Amino acid sequence: MDIETVYRNVPSFTKFYLATFIINTCLISFELVDFTNLELDFEKAILGLQFWRFFTCFAFYNEFSILFVVIIVLTHVCLSTIEHYFRRRMQDFIFMIVFVWGSHILLGFLLDTHQDMMAEFVCSFMYIYCRREREDRVEIFRIAIKARFFPWVWVVLWKISGYQIIKILAGYTIGHLYDYLKFIMPETLGYSLLETPSFLNWLVSKMEKRQPQQANEVDLVDHGDAGPVIG
Repeated sequence: MDIETVYRNVPSFTKFYLATFIINTCLISFELVDFTNLELDFEKAILGLQFWRFFTCFAFYNEFSILFVVIIVLTHVCLSTIEHYFRRRMQDFIFMIVFVWGSHILLGFLLDTHQDMMAEFVCSFMYIYCRREREDRVEIFRIAIKARFFPWVWVVLWKISGYQIIKILAGYTIGHLYDYLKFIMPETLGYSLLETPSFLNWLVSKMEKRQPQQANEVDLVDHGDAGPVIG
């Protein structure tokens, strides 16, 4: 399969996010853009009306490295899988993106330590993916690992690489919160605190020119025994 075919098969949001992430990182690495103009600074974002910071802080990495390449692959695998997972409920997918984004913004405000949130943002989706596709096998450095264990393997690899695992754990926390409110709570307690707003259902149905489906018709993608490969 050639690169053009692979590119065409990448879902829309994943494709847009990866392109933005790679372009921003290239601009920073070639010193065409100062990363401090993209990171989250609440004073500048609110008082200085630099609203783009609420979005760009999720879409750049400070430098080219092996980890940068791994994050690209990880983002593609996890985010595209989640996007396919919600392929018949795009309104739920959009709401998930908004929920994860807003939760990280709030967490960044409370902790005041998360100026760039690419890692935790991606890890939120990775965690959701691994919770929903537990029996998938992720092959990393020629070693196959079940998806249910992969988040903790990633913590170890991140720590060995010399990075702070607090960012990873922050991503897992938001991912677990979404998974619990969206999937586990309705199954165990019989009610949900995380319903997609009706206006979003209406908007997506208008865009797709069809009536929204029932909320429980979220489709799971069958990957079989062969899982994604990282590294």
